[in-house]
Amino acid sequence: MPTITLTPPGKPGISLLEHINLNVPRAPYPHPDLSFYNDLLGLPLDVRKSMNVKVMGEKTVWVNIGCSQIHLPAGDVGQKLRGTIGLRCRDLASFSSRVGVPVKDGFVDVKSPSGQSFRVRECDEGQEDLLNFRGNMWTTGMNLLRENDEEHGRNEEDANLVGVDYLEMAVPKGKVKEVLKFYEEVFGCHTESIGSDSGVVAVGGVGENGRCLQSLVFRESENVDRYDGHHIAIYVAGGEDGFKDVFHRCLDRGLVWVNERFSDKVVDLEGAMNEKQFRLKNVMDGWELEHEVRCKGHKDSRAEVD
Repeated sequence: MPTITLTPPGKPGISLLEHINLNVPRAPYPHPDLSFYNDLLGLPLDVRKSMNVKVMGEKTVWVNIGCSQIHLPAGDVGQKLRGTIGLRCRDLASFSSRVGVPVKDGFVDVKSPSGQSFRVRECDEGQEDLLNFRGNMWTTGMNLLRENDEEHGRNEEDANLVGVDYLEMAVPKGKVKEVLKFYEEVFGCHTESIGSDSGVVAVGGVGENGRCLQSLVFRESENVDRYDGHHIAIYVAGGEDGFKDVFHRCLDRGLVWVNERFSDKVVDLEGAMNEKQFRLKNVMDGWELEHEVRCKGHKDSRAEVD
């Protein structure tokens, strides 16, 4: 396993992309999105929300992908990232056969009933262990549904999809450098420009082989979809001190934000430490993305984050 070191030194960085939250429209059981994530992709359901499978589209369901998740709460319409969710699998040929989509250029592309695009590729050597190296009571080897509810049960040990590799998102023309600067200055992330119109933010630090655990990829586009309210949850590296540093930087910039939909209503450091999280939304003028920013020790963590 590569040694992970956070860069730039002395700043926290983002240690984990923990979940993506996408509303799904109300629909009768079995919900089309449940069939997509659980049956077609073979993703296990988290036991903490598994009692909601019969009323998905009214209550939230969580699906697990290695040390990350996709949260699927009810909404009037389905939400989607302004781009693609990249996933890694153990066996791409097997995955291709399962979903009935041919491999093209080393990828398999699929789309959820709510319109979210996914691109799946096979793990590089050692990457499966890297994506799964963080574990606690909710992870590998545990049947994530009650014994009397085997209809939707999946054992993570048998799941072909093993982790979220990256999120690729569209930003307005001429804005990619501004986005990278935001993640450098606010979170202390390592970033890299790709040509003149794309860039990458490292999640999990950068290893000796030059790879990071996960990444956020931004590409400039003439046509950027209107933001629909989806969000991502990330963990800040550096323990409580790193979390406090990031909170103070966000507070100083006027970025701390309350989403009235959720119970956490954090506006100061005391609230952030009590909840082990806070939220921000305004990444830059003209481009929003809600971030649920978490600290090590958060009650819902699936992973042992640094």
